[in-house]
Amino acid sequence: MSGSLLAPTTVAVLLAVAVLAATLRLLRRARDAATPDAPRGARLVALLALQATAAALLWLVLFPPPGSRVAGRLTVLTARADAAGVEAADRVVALPEAGPDAAGERVPDLATALRRHPGTTSLRVVGQGLAARDRDAARGLALEFEPAPLPRGLVALATPDAVLAGARWTLRGRVEGVADAHLELRDPAGAVVARATAGADGGFALDAIARQPGRLSFALRVLDADGAAVEDVAVPVAARAGAAPRLLLLAGAPGAELKYLRRWAADAGLRVQNRMRLGRILAMGTGSGGLDPEALAALDLLVLDERAWRGLDANERRALADALEQGLGVLLRITGALDAADRAALAELGFEVREDPAADAGVRLPGASETAEAGAAASAPLFSRRPLAVTAADAVPLLRDDAGRPLALWRARGRGRLALWWLDDSYRMALGGDAAGFGSLWSRVVGTLARGGEIQPPVLRDGGRVGERTTLCGVAADASVRAPGAEPQPLVVDPRAGRGCAAVWPRSAGWHEARSADAALAFHVRPADEAPGLAAAQDGEATRRLAAAAVGTDGARVAAPGSPWPFFIGWLVASALAWWLERRRRPARG
Repeated sequence: MSGSLLAPTTVAVLLAVAVLAATLRLLRRARDAATPDAPRGARLVALLALQATAAALLWLVLFPPPGSRVAGRLTVLTARADAAGVEAADRVVALPEAGPDAAGERVPDLATALRRHPGTTSLRVVGQGLAARDRDAARGLALEFEPAPLPRGLVALATPDAVLAGARWTLRGRVEGVADAHLELRDPAGAVVARATAGADGGFALDAIARQPGRLSFALRVLDADGAAVEDVAVPVAARAGAAPRLLLLAGAPGAELKYLRRWAADAGLRVQNRMRLGRILAMGTGSGGLDPEALAALDLLVLDERAWRGLDANERRALADALEQGLGVLLRITGALDAADRAALAELGFEVREDPAADAGVRLPGASETAEAGAAASAPLFSRRPLAVTAADAVPLLRDDAGRPLALWRARGRGRLALWWLDDSYRMALGGDAAGFGSLWSRVVGTLARGGEIQPPVLRDGGRVGERTTLCGVAADASVRAPGAEPQPLVVDPRAGRGCAAVWPRSAGWHEARSADAALAFHVRPADEAPGLAAAQDGEATRRLAAAAVGTDGARVAAPGSPWPFFIGWLVASALAWWLERRRRPARG
């Protein structure tokens, strides 16, 4: 029998035994003729009834039956709450984030507020939303959320938990309240490595490459339409050692495109070779001259123009086709006129190519004018393209112009990818001062086409914030966490969590390291006052999820503990009557 049932049952048995003993005592006195004041007749019946009634009422005093009451609502003010909408009749509490001037009763957390107001079954949350500290206390209660407007600046940021050194990674996010916002991503040395313009909804994406392994701190700057800085936010990236993509640039003649592409690849940390073929035998550049199976197996991406491709012999083409099937990426740049044999060979590869004299010779790339350095031309730069119309049944656009027309397509070949490119001079971006835009373009190309890396795509998450609870999952019982410059602290793993989760409340900003068995995880903790828009958006989204999962009980009658006082008064009356009847003497007969 459980402990919750043992006490009521035990008390009921004891009371029943007491009533039985008292009943036997009264009946024995009634049969004793020597006791003239012994209760008899109606008096005896009344005493027996009052004893049983008093015992029953005493049990109800100790264990009153449940009742019901009208559900109560509590208004909770959080960060950036506007007290103007708070009704005078509301029960109002203000959490610490609400600030010193907030109206209502000051409480250190929501759990304390609920203890002080035990009738609460419904919450009205006003402001930024509940912090992680208070969300567990709100579960199971009806919840209405009145969010405050998000602050101006960055409100969403998806950063990779870990990347492979030398591989491309993508940063995505959203900006609120900044019209025509521009974004700059700077590497740990302060150089701009990527630029983008936020869309109509404030969303953006930036591509970059982590050049060396380690814990890297990139920086994201938000600029308004006039170029004034709105916000600077740290972008932590943990890059682990791995083989950088291996790139071969093969051309039939030197050119500016090849020069800038080679320079970018070297700066980005790629292992790059460049070679110019001046015929079927003579070659200049780095590496061996042939494209045999061994040489192609040592590459992740081959970039060649139509002249170098035209000069491949049958064995090299066969080896290239086999390497494609095994995962090699190939980018074929069309920089000149194609003859019938070239178009037939491309058709065998799945691309239908024809001349299109009506195609515009000059095109603009999306976002090129916004990503130029200060001092560059105000108008978007004009790029040259080959007048070609290219189609393929299962091709995916790799590059489009500002009108949405493709300038490069790729299609799968076995485990590899083959792309056709007919833009002549993307190097003009770097030449015109937009080295970051040029790097973003080609890092996206390399990331799309190159042979698959040795790790899966990274998991995106936010590492944490000083003073806020952070949950680490997948840890063992011996897990520990170490803050910057501190000793490791053991973690308490929740046994109820199936994945082995533990909570951490960081006290300092910077890189932290969690260790579990032989595994280690580096995660970054932001200062409490950094990126307030990110904190506001995260709290608001978490509170919305709580509100969506809550069951409304406001205004309805809900179960509540019963009151013992009515039963206590009844017990007192029954006990007093029994005492009076038992001690009242019968009047003497005359």
